[in-house]
Amino acid sequence: MSDAVKQITNVIQLYENNFNKLDISNFAQIAHVGAIVARIRSGIQLENEVIDKLRELEKQIAIYSRKMDKHFDQVKELMGKNSFYAEVAMNAPMLMKLMRDTLSQPIQDSVNIFEDASKRQPPLRDAYKLISLIEQKSTNPLRKAMAAESLPSRSTFNKWHDNIMRVIGEFYILELYINGLLWDADMYGPNQLKSRIETLQNDVENWRIDYENKVVWPEKTRAVIEKIQDVGTNFGKQDTLEKTFDDILTTDIFYIQVYNQCSDSNRHNFHSDPSQTIISCRRGGCCVVVYRSRHAKITRDGTSSSNIREKCKHILQIRANIDRLLQIFPDSTEILSLNIAFLDYEDIIEDYKGNISMGGIEKIPSDEFMKKYWKLMELIAFS
Repeated sequence: MSDAVKQITNVIQLYENNFNKLDISNFAQIAHVGAIVARIRSGIQLENEVIDKLRELEKQIAIYSRKMDKHFDQVKELMGKNSFYAEVAMNAPMLMKLMRDTLSQPIQDSVNIFEDASKRQPPLRDAYKLISLIEQKSTNPLRKAMAAESLPSRSTFNKWHDNIMRVIGEFYILELYINGLLWDADMYGPNQLKSRIETLQNDVENWRIDYENKVVWPEKTRAVIEKIQDVGTNFGKQDTLEKTFDDILTTDIFYIQVYNQCSDSNRHNFHSDPSQTIISCRRGGCCVVVYRSRHAKITRDGTSSSNIREKCKHILQIRANIDRLLQIFPDSTEILSLNIAFLDYEDIIEDYKGNISMGGIEKIPSDEFMKKYWKLMELIAFS
């Protein structure tokens, strides 16, 4: 297998993987393909094996381009009032089509047509314009999409992060190919664009951190809870709330409980930090309790909640004592079953280091004992 065939095969594999990781450090191989096609400008006849591989690559690019059209259309639709986005959505796919022609028909005419088009509409220039618009909050499609949401969602952020990087990645691919085809692969343009892309990627991560730290608790969060609470069945509300809160772009973690509405306030009780708890009762035939933990997902020392659960396993050994407790206080069974308690895993660790003593449970439980009981119930529920 010749070096040219190997280089084209490597690029085919990039397209077959759909550039899933969007690792632009791998894109440089595309310039090698441009340099191979450039041989025909010097009157060199390409080998049949090389031509076959170029046509195979063109087919992979065609598949990828159809997917890319959706990304361009989404950006164009969201930013429709900005004429440049509409221009980009038209020019980049056209250049990509002409690039594919040089691969499927690697002859002087197809190369000349692509060269003329790329000089009229240089992808490097369009990429710079696009990045400049994205760097401004008012013309950033990701920022605009996030601003339309009540709570910043991870799915929306990731969608527009992906859209932006893939659209800019298209320009990078074109610039690399042009560089190999027309500029002897000196890599000046691609290297300049790569540097701008890397800076933008760092900016995007900073935006992510900004959204994670955005204050949406409790007012905006309560509004979303009540909107969900007012519609549908209680079972459906639990599912909707869980999906909604799982999608919030935050480092917090949420514990959610939905249960049937009860008129007697003695039948439900909560031990938690009021500033971290939202309780919404007597709406839509149910009560909703949401507790926000600032540290359960990642604790202050970087320990994940799954590791903390491992440390708490010894606590679960006293699970049998719960049944004993309910036998001792049979009249409290229904009330106890409705109690819900939430607290940070860090607090659990502090209060339950070592073995827990359940001594004295045959006596009337003290407030302190009941608080520990609720904590125990919470741990078992979320273990």
